[in-house]
Amino acid sequence: MTSYGVFNFSERRKDVSVCGHHPSRVRDGNGYKRGYTTMKLDMTSPVPLYHQLQDILRAEIARKIYNVGGKLPSEHELCRTYGVTRPTVRQALEGLVREGLVYKHRGKGAFVTEPPLPIGLFSVTGTSDAFAAQKLKVETKVLSVDRVPTCLLAEGNDPPGGWVKLERMRRVNNVPTFFEYTWIHALLVPGLDRLDLNNRSLFHCLAEQYKLRVDGGRQRFSGVSAPLPVANALAIKPGVPLLRVVRSMHMISRPGQSGVLAASRHAGALQVDLYVAQGPFVLEQNIPAGSSNVGGAIGVPETPLITVPQPLHGVGT
Repeated sequence: MTSYGVFNFSERRKDVSVCGHHPSRVRDGNGYKRGYTTMKLDMTSPVPLYHQLQDILRAEIARKIYNVGGKLPSEHELCRTYGVTRPTVRQALEGLVREGLVYKHRGKGAFVTEPPLPIGLFSVTGTSDAFAAQKLKVETKVLSVDRVPTCLLAEGNDPPGGWVKLERMRRVNNVPTFFEYTWIHALLVPGLDRLDLNNRSLFHCLAEQYKLRVDGGRQRFSGVSAPLPVANALAIKPGVPLLRVVRSMHMISRPGQSGVLAASRHAGALQVDLYVAQGPFVLEQNIPAGSSNVGGAIGVPETPLITVPQPLHGVGT
């Protein structure tokens, strides 16, 4: 499976010249360092030129060739420096934007973002709160809500009343980043399909409306090619590499929910199939001491992290 991203590869063969060097210069307020010589693009490599340029600029940012808040060279300068066309430069810069390393200001250029900040991703309290705490712009759109009899993730352990299935898409700083299928035991959430869950935390809704809370579970990670429905929702090409997170979560009913007099546990009552596109963040997860769990799926950790650069797909619920 390729990891070259979402852009058109045809540009590579149109670019035939070898790059030059950055002039030794300093621009007031733009963060350039004096006397730096650029790396060269390999015109014979099968790796697309935009991807090579993206790697070079990423390395320069990591080496602090450009200061935080500093302006990258203009598209015209990058074209001249590396001997490539403007579409190649734009693809490289868009890739850096999706990584969260730079942001674009219309008419002014691309600027280096702040270093990443830690944000909880796999916490059982949900990530909506984590993103909100960092004042990040996250939008959740519910694409569909249906009653279905079965859930493939449940491996045959379907409840008598079936499931409520949700399809949701989340944007982080206006970038479509997360696509998620969620199944919940239907008898635990009567009327959920009639609620407006747009831009709302599902965990909060379950706790407030149904007195349900998550009580641990399992999650598995894999790299996959984007299925067509997911690709359409995230505005990417089918087959683009994505991170897939499959979760089976247990729920506890607190007294007062649907006539329940005592707390009861519902194993696997919440199933999640989550797809994460390349976005303005990097994923990070702390592994608690003593959690070897060799050969098995990783349980829900206590202090997992997702790091998201400032200024600015939460995940799951």
